[in-house]
Amino acid sequence: MLPFLACMSRECGELDLFQLNKEGNKVKKFIYLIDNLDKYIAIGTLSATVLLLGIQVVSRYLFRFPIAWAEEISRFTFVWAVYMGVSMAARKNEHIRVVAHLTLLFPKRISNKIIFVSDIITLTFSMILTVFGVRVLFSMVEFPFTAPVTGISMVWIYTIIPVAFLALSIRTIQIFFLKETAEDWLKQEEIGL
Repeated sequence: MLPFLACMSRECGELDLFQLNKEGNKVKKFIYLIDNLDKYIAIGTLSATVLLLGIQVVSRYLFRFPIAWAEEISRFTFVWAVYMGVSMAARKNEHIRVVAHLTLLFPKRISNKIIFVSDIITLTFSMILTVFGVRVLFSMVEFPFTAPVTGISMVWIYTIIPVAFLALSIRTIQIFFLKETAEDWLKQEEIGL
């Protein structure tokens, strides 16, 4: 039984309401974690890249002992950081696209329609790359190859392609609905609802 249904009876005390609030906070924390997962992955992989390259430089120039695996792993973590950065940029609607001229040359209504078409193209492109990324992963499982130094299966490295473009698809849809919600809210504010 859901906690809030249990609270509909007369015996519902402060403890039950507190429990509901706690569960609500858990849900909010989970949603926050999922919503920021791309950021956490990007921060972690970029930090790992910097750490591994630092270790490699110190090892190579101070101890005259290069660590081959550190360079290879840092390259892989950097690729993951860049692809997760794509999703982060989409979340904040900061992708590279030229919209300044649209707002100067066209009325807001027309420029918004052009940006909408651009978002649809981005969504279509990212969904296509998600599908083809999954196909590449299946072919890599069928015909495996590994990284030369570490022996890591390249499936793990190439997993970023469908993951990142799926995240980009989700972020594009999310931004679209946030724009629509914000526009509806602004319209309601204008007419005094």
